[in-house]
Amino acid sequence: TKENKIFVAGSTWPDDEKLIAKLASTFPDWKFIIAPHEVKPERINEITELFSNSIRYSDINNKLPEFEETQEISSNIQVLIIDNIGLLSSAYQYGDIAYIGGGFGVGIHNTLEAAAFGLPVIFGPNYQRFNEAVELITAGAAFSIKDQEELGKCMENLQTASTREACGMAALNYVKTHTGATLAILNFIGKINQLPL
Repeated sequence: TKENKIFVAGSTWPDDEKLIAKLASTFPDWKFIIAPHEVKPERINEITELFSNSIRYSDINNKLPEFEETQEISSNIQVLIIDNIGLLSSAYQYGDIAYIGGGFGVGIHNTLEAAAFGLPVIFGPNYQRFNEAVELITAGAAFSIKDQEELGKCMENLQTASTREACGMAALNYVKTHTGATLAILNFIGKINQLPL
């Protein structure tokens, strides 16, 4: 529901999920959507164990007629676990803040999907190889955290709607100024193809 603020965590790994589990207990008025990098049953089970007040997307989807009839998705459910492939990019549209996983491993995943929905973006410390992540930080649209304490402080700073909106607008502006590259490349190739050889 939109009375609740929504934290969307995409392409997460176990280190990310442990941080988010603690964050969820610190911010009980927020709802969380967790979309892990891998959706193998054993990974989904691990995540379900971390979040006692969670429901899997497949459980809702399989029982949708029942839920629609009774409106019985309990308000005490804080975490939706996405256990299907292909839903992450559309999940960002419901978010107020995005967390991109992988930053405590070899590197973060795609930051632009979340930024395109105008969300402030948070990720772990291993992001330097990803130019758009560096530029989103410079633009004031993204934040790198190195531990639980920094994640908590970042979340505290993003509690006010005006701060989230300013960061989200910076994210949108970044995406808008960086769109059109494919078209420019195709136009350039077209011009090369028209050159006499």
